Amino acid sequence: MEEWIAFVFSALRKYYSSKFGQSKEFNSQFAGEIFGEALFNAVGHGNRFHPEKLTKLGVWLGSKGTIFAIEDEGNFFKDESIKNKILSRSHIKSTATQETGGGGTGGLEYIYQTDEIAIEGNTLFLMVTANRFFE
Repeated sequence: MEEWIAFVFSALRKYYSSKFGQSKEFNSQFAGEIFGEALFNAVGHGNRFHPEKLTKLGVWLGSKGTIFAIEDEGNFFKDESIKNKILSRSHIKSTATQETGGGGTGGLEYIYQTDEIAIEGNTLFLMVTANRFFE
């Protein structure tokens, strides 16, 4: 898994470096916080760490930005209140700890750094404009 993530970040760096040149350095920490937390949430909150459940990943690179898609086989997004809080970016630390069983919103704060969030079924889509990887 780590090799796959390293490959994705390498592709992001190479793809967008041609657009931004070498004057700015790729922020792999920013990319890792967003993508890593979304992946962890799918495995943990969605699939409840069941090894027989699949987590599917997709990455689309475009001239204006990147879309990460993470799909799990769980029921997390079937709770409309959780789904709506994530989409509205209104999850605050005190309620997130109570609703998710601990951990606060550290992960959601990373996900909230994205430019757009969408949820379709069990798939979380995160869009980040290209220049944000080089800020």
